[in-house]
Amino acid sequence: TITELNTDCKSVKAGGINKKIFDGGSTHDGNRIFKKNGYYYILSTPVKDGGGYQRIEKAWRSKTLTGTYEQKVILDDGANHQVCVVEDGSYNWAALFEDKGAVGRIPKIAPVTWINDWPMIGVNGSGKVPATYNKPASGNGIKSPDTSDDFTKATAISSQWQWNHNPDNSKWSLSEHPGWLRLKTSYAANILEARNTLAQRIQGPKSSGWVKLDATNIKPGQISGLSAFHSKYGYIAVRNDNGTKKLVQYNVDGTETSINLDNNTVYLKVDADCDTQIAKFYYSYDANSWTKLGNNLKMDFFYKLWFIGYRFALFNYTTGSDTSGYADFDYFKFSPTATGVGK
Repeated sequence: TITELNTDCKSVKAGGINKKIFDGGSTHDGNRIFKKNGYYYILSTPVKDGGGYQRIEKAWRSKTLTGTYEQKVILDDGANHQVCVVEDGSYNWAALFEDKGAVGRIPKIAPVTWINDWPMIGVNGSGKVPATYNKPASGNGIKSPDTSDDFTKATAISSQWQWNHNPDNSKWSLSEHPGWLRLKTSYAANILEARNTLAQRIQGPKSSGWVKLDATNIKPGQISGLSAFHSKYGYIAVRNDNGTKKLVQYNVDGTETSINLDNNTVYLKVDADCDTQIAKFYYSYDANSWTKLGNNLKMDFFYKLWFIGYRFALFNYTTGSDTSGYADFDYFKFSPTATGVGK
């Protein structure tokens, strides 16, 4: 539908254009519009007929804004979709993403080939995203995202992190124990509801994340640790069961393995393999010799709840009434390989 706004773009123009230009059905999303060479183009992402959840990209075009529009499939390539043609004057590049299982939605760029005024994605308009291709610009190098963190900043969380909910700023600190992240305790029924969960993206195809945790002040009912975090999560953590501290590996399906905690200083690790969609959980008391605990987690990109991939997540909450405890994390370390029982 095309709806005309007033010039300040804050309200609908009385008597202006308000017209349904085509019926795309209920599965179209990610719509974008641009103009080139006298055509208005609308890019849209419908579900492929007979393709299950697989999406394709269609271009709709017309010489007038209100139509009539004609259409053409410009991309049909597995889980690649939601195309945006880059309006840089050449219109020869597109930005899009691919649903890639546990690692989430990965951003891509792809060449655009104009064929009979249709923006066909891929080399020679193949409708496929090439696995490798020359960059549109060179000489800028490659900047990798920040990952590991020693929590040495006094006030600010580093930019690679995100809070899973709006944080309660009274319940975390980088200054009360300098060089450590302190997560203070609030009540939550489970990790999905725990407010001050700090997370960063797992990276593919394989990656490993581990933390050093001081469990001294983990109180009865409290649970603190490291998660392969999504709606279908798993974690390894320290839990205080009525005064007895335990190492616990838990998956969202209810499977659990627990052993007694031998030392308040403990190292927890998550290995993630985004090819097999498997996460594994480990613990150590010296950060050198690691022991696997519990069951593997089958990671599942459940798009109907979260449009984001799995994350390494540091968390702390209680299912009890005592909120006086806290968990101290000395660091988070990242490796672009699954390190397993190795360092």
